[in-house]
Amino acid sequence: MEACPALYKQSPASSFKTAGLSPLTPLNHNFLSTIQKESFAMAKIQLFPLVVAAFCLLAGVTIATDVHFQVEGRVYCDNCRAGFVTNITEYIEGATVALECKHFQSDAVEHSIEAVSSAGGYYTISVPNDHEEEICYVKLLKSPRADCAEFVENREQARILLTENSGQANNLRYANSLGFLKDEALPVCAELLKAYSLDDDY
Repeated sequence: MEACPALYKQSPASSFKTAGLSPLTPLNHNFLSTIQKESFAMAKIQLFPLVVAAFCLLAGVTIATDVHFQVEGRVYCDNCRAGFVTNITEYIEGATVALECKHFQSDAVEHSIEAVSSAGGYYTISVPNDHEEEICYVKLLKSPRADCAEFVENREQARILLTENSGQANNLRYANSLGFLKDEALPVCAELLKAYSLDDDY
């Protein structure tokens, strides 16, 4: 019974020695360091999904705002005043067209780009961003030919869809050809339009 009180009187260090242990030895420090490393590793594992999710979200935003469309079309001179392309149609180089996008509710012009046709009447317009909530048209502005500069209202423009939600496979858009009217139809047009059964005015 006397051994027990003696044991209680021992210092904490003596108690460790009695049990064959040494307090706060290098082994104890290594043990604590290992726990800290494991805790840090677990924290990194838990944060990894959050980092990946944030990266994907930022990537999605970048992709969504980095959309570009290419609009292509042609400008011609309707030298038969027929309202469509014929086999004697002349294409105009140097004609000015504009692409406009208007908000479908306010009708305010949100985006506008001009382009000039090259040889063969071809033009190309690069359009940034997605315009799902806008109505976009390519329209005639100016002809370089004084004898072929007239156009009919509401027939001088072609609607184009500039959104990735259009069901089209790529971001290339083809606008319908746009034509200025020649001052007077060519003499050959009367005979030509008989093939289309549209010669009533000739």
